[in-house]
Amino acid sequence: YVASTGDNAVEIIDISDPTDPSHSGAIDDSGDAKLGGVYGIYVVGKYAYVAARGDNAVEVLDVSDPSDPQHVGSITDTAITALGGAMAIYVSGKYAYVAASAEHGVEILDISNPSNPKHVGAIFDSSSTLLNTPRDIRVAGKYAYVTSFDEHGVEILDISDPSHPTHAGAITDNVTTALNGAANLQISGKYLYVTGYNDKGLEILDIPGLDAPGAAIGSISTNHLDVSEGTRIGHTLHVGGGMTVGNGGIKSDGRVSIRDVLTLLPRSSPPSDYINGDIYMDTDGYIYYYHTRWYRLDRSSVTPTGISDE
Repeated sequence: YVASTGDNAVEIIDISDPTDPSHSGAIDDSGDAKLGGVYGIYVVGKYAYVAARGDNAVEVLDVSDPSDPQHVGSITDTAITALGGAMAIYVSGKYAYVAASAEHGVEILDISNPSNPKHVGAIFDSSSTLLNTPRDIRVAGKYAYVTSFDEHGVEILDISDPSHPTHAGAITDNVTTALNGAANLQISGKYLYVTGYNDKGLEILDIPGLDAPGAAIGSISTNHLDVSEGTRIGHTLHVGGGMTVGNGGIKSDGRVSIRDVLTLLPRSSPPSDYINGDIYMDTDGYIYYYHTRWYRLDRSSVTPTGISDE
């Protein structure tokens, strides 16, 4: 999902084959969508949340059909909201956090109703905060990390009360850091990675975190969980948004139930290691099923009359 500033649009690219990315769909600001000068984008489940610097707004798109993204809702800068020059957006739970460069501040939105995002709270640059021209934002736990391009540093906000974010800490550029023109940032584990635009460098910061060889925890609440090796879940795994699985595939010892739609992506050739019961879609658009020999589902009518030998 790409925010195209020059085109005032969002482009969706199919990367199912990473060696040959292709156009899937797009939407621009010619209709109801607030996509003027789009700069930042964050996708959760079937929604894309877009920071539009030119429109001083946040746009919400329904991307459940990647070939045809649709406008769902939006919110623009007002006397109450701090969305002037919206540059970057990060979503955590039911809240969206927006770095607004022209406002020199951070806006917090309630997006529990995607068609009607609402202002919750905001915080601006001051003598105690480092929010002059914020460029990027990330959230981990109860803290938001914001890069300040003109103040050459990173501001840390306590967002445990979204309606009243407060200053928690900051770090500015010095002779040992590469934070001059602090631009993009990313969090991985207990480290914060920041690009210093003017320094032409990368700064790595150690942020408070848990580093333990082993732990028994009754419950845990976190924005991101990165697991480098195996994970064993003793009971039920609930996934609120999308789930992506690599080449290893999914193995189930029980039934698999799909409530809505099962999407099959075409294969260039039949599976070479098929087993009894394999189903796949070929590039001809037909669905094939293997049971001692191959069968092809006949799609000549809305209600299939049966399967034909192939």
